[in-house]
Amino acid sequence: MIKLSFLDELVKLTLYSSYIKGEEQPISLLICANAESAKSETLKKCVKLDKVLLLSDATAFEILKDHADDIIEDKVHHILIPDLIPMVSKRWETSSSFIAFLNMLIAEGIIESCTFALHRKFKKPVKCGLIACITPSELQDKRHRWVGQGFLSRLLPVSWSYSETTKVTIFNDILQREYRGEPVWGYKFPHKLMEVNLSSELAGKLLPYTYQVAQAEGIYGFRYQKHLQRLAMSSAVAFGRDTVLNEDIEKVIDLSKYLNLSFTAI
Repeated sequence: MIKLSFLDELVKLTLYSSYIKGEEQPISLLICANAESAKSETLKKCVKLDKVLLLSDATAFEILKDHADDIIEDKVHHILIPDLIPMVSKRWETSSSFIAFLNMLIAEGIIESCTFALHRKFKKPVKCGLIACITPSELQDKRHRWVGQGFLSRLLPVSWSYSETTKVTIFNDILQREYRGEPVWGYKFPHKLMEVNLSSELAGKLLPYTYQVAQAEGIYGFRYQKHLQRLAMSSAVAFGRDTVLNEDIEKVIDLSKYLNLSFTAI
């Protein structure tokens, strides 16, 4: 869909973030926009990419049973969920447990499963990135609980809304059937992890944008600053560079207007 080049770029950089060497965690995204905003369609363009797993519905048990070995063996770097609602719309205990599972999956990793259905100790942490989509109404219903669980701070939030002018443009494109033949993506990821250098001087240019979000969301912003720095490093990796340049920082600054839950109009 038109006007979503920023979302394409954010998803691309998020996927590249899993190729940064060292203790850096892959970036995870929570994409929040109204229905018909092309959230799911954007993720479905990733279906043929290497080391990406697209899931329409799953439980924590199914993810561990069916995909833990692929994650451990470096065959899956990111799990993509075009619609998170079916997985978190179950009874409170089940939904809360699933979010706790995702917390561990995208942070320290899962060392052992001790449930009735699956009792297994893994040879290394089951850990990967996540890109998930949700609507504003569903997020609003769960936001307070997820903040308490620390889930929202572990993902970069992405949001936007459509202005009346953009809506007219989209309808005109639909009338011309411009939506046909949306290509799937074919990025060439690095063959191995890359060491990426980011100077503290360049990283410091991102601090004002961290402070802005931290103040609006009532958080410290420590994780958010790390997220932004990883985006800049991912930009360098996407260009095959081992050093972050000012142009990478400027790209992140430009994207930062959507890295919140303020629903910037486009």
